[in-house]
Amino acid sequence: TDPIFNIPQGQHPFDYRAHFYAPQKYFLGGHYDTLWFNMSVIWLMTLILYIMLYFETLKKVLLYFSELSLFNKTK
Repeated sequence: TDPIFNIPQGQHPFDYRAHFYAPQKYFLGGHYDTLWFNMSVIWLMTLILYIMLYFETLKKVLLYFSELSLFNKTK
């Protein structure tokens, strides 16, 4: 009962999974507040996607795969 009071225990250092309404998340051997952990992940992903847009990484990846003979349909 009352899962909001349970503190999640991780299986390994990179295990960040927690039950629904968990007050904390276990990550890298420590417990972090769920709000700040989730906000950090969102900001990190935003930064990574912004950098990918700036350097046109998606375009370069698609051009790389289009040049492979596996996907090239011209004979």
